[in-house]
Amino acid sequence: MIRQRLETFERDTLPLLSFYESRGILVKVNGDQAVEKVAADIDELLHGRGLT
Repeated sequence: MIRQRLETFERDTLPLLSFYESRGILVKVNGDQAVEKVAADIDELLHGRGLT
């Protein structure tokens, strides 16, 4: 099950990262933080781009 999920990620999701990054619209957030901090970081990034 895990192997299949990783294969799906590599096949379907990983190419999207390059696609969005090459257009300058990929935003990365550290998900290894408290939920509140992740949410605050996302809010800050969206606000900084005028999306809130």
